[in-house]
Amino acid sequence: MIHQKINDRIILISQPSHAWLAGQLAKAWGNDSFMKCEPFSEVCLAAEQHDIGWIDWEMNPELNKKSGYPYNFLDMPFESHLDIWRKGSRWAMMQNTYSALLISFHNQFLLNMHDFSDEPSGYKELAERYQKDEKQLQQRLMEELHNDPYYYRYVGADRFDLNKKMIRVWDYFSLLLCMGLKSDEIIKDVPTGFDTVSNVSLQPYRGDKRKIRVNPWPFQPDSLEVCCEAITVDGTFTDECDMQTRLKDYDKKRVKFSLVK
Repeated sequence: MIHQKINDRIILISQPSHAWLAGQLAKAWGNDSFMKCEPFSEVCLAAEQHDIGWIDWEMNPELNKKSGYPYNFLDMPFESHLDIWRKGSRWAMMQNTYSALLISFHNQFLLNMHDFSDEPSGYKELAERYQKDEKQLQQRLMEELHNDPYYYRYVGADRFDLNKKMIRVWDYFSLLLCMGLKSDEIIKDVPTGFDTVSNVSLQPYRGDKRKIRVNPWPFQPDSLEVCCEAITVDGTFTDECDMQTRLKDYDKKRVKFSLVK
């Protein structure tokens, strides 16, 4: 879950809704300066479903007793992350093998960024077990795709590495929007082709964090509107079961972002 604070209220955006926004970015991506990903539908599906493993958790989120809100994805227990990542790649296999493989690599990338220096030693062992299982899954899916008369052309190192990088870009781009862009941000080393990259800047237009100037412009249309859904919470919680029940009663509202050159 993503938290965005506005005055004394908190906007809560689910991870799957954030991923939906990432998928919208993916579908509009590509022009004369930025390469379009292939296979297009499968890569866009991976972007849109990269947080599919969060569905169970988001339906009954855990309470962070320190904050009084559901855990933010940045501070939730490590074991919960592992369970979510494990589910993600396997549930995605029910939709598409190529997308599931991209999601598996993406979750593994997120794990590799985790700092274990202050974590109990047992967590590292859990992570190593997850890594072993995920690598076995990746090897099996890669072999299937290599032998597929359609997908074999899309699992070469250059093409697949580019697609993995783009999932990270769209994930981060969407996170910056969902968390509320308060100042200029740079997304570094965004692929423009197989061997070329560019830094992409995001700038709130006249201080408006829902209208963002993007430079250089990576999308096909001259302007783009993307969205997610969120609930606004005006108070904290003390009991997890009560929180889970009350969160289901909140109306979801459409949150729109306008991207301009």
